[in-house]
Amino acid sequence: MVNQSTVVKADQKQLTMDMKRGEIIESPNIKFEDIPICTPNGDLLVEKLSFEIKPGMNCIITGPNGCGKSSLFRILGSLWPIFGGKLYRPSLDKMFYIPQRPYLPPGTLRDQVIYPHAKLQMLRRRISDEDIKQLLKDVHLEYLIDREGGLDAMNDWNDVLSGTLILTIK
Repeated sequence: MVNQSTVVKADQKQLTMDMKRGEIIESPNIKFEDIPICTPNGDLLVEKLSFEIKPGMNCIITGPNGCGKSSLFRILGSLWPIFGGKLYRPSLDKMFYIPQRPYLPPGTLRDQVIYPHAKLQMLRRRISDEDIKQLLKDVHLEYLIDREGGLDAMNDWNDVLSGTLILTIK
């Protein structure tokens, strides 16, 4: 159980300097060991979270809006990085996660397609804008490029997209 006293707003500079990457270990159990729950924009929702769920156990996660319930699942599904601690979990091909609301990160249309990767990671993987345009064409969404003003267009994507533009590039 996370109580209200553990919910704090982190200073972005301190978050970057003080927290390191966590470790993910394949396991039949789901176990969070001293994992901070941090949003991509630097909000620290929970300083350190620890719990374990073994196969066959039932678990319910409750709490007020903004306390980190969805964030916990985004970390579990590798949509968000872990900044410390150890995460034990089955391999991603053995888990299935359906969010109550899709996460559309702030940024460009390109960012929506390549999430959770950044443009630099995209380029390092030798993925070009032409590849992204082809992906959008393959799923019949190429019209978004012209309609929104190109891959570099910035928008509030939660208002523009229905959440169907969630693609994984491997």
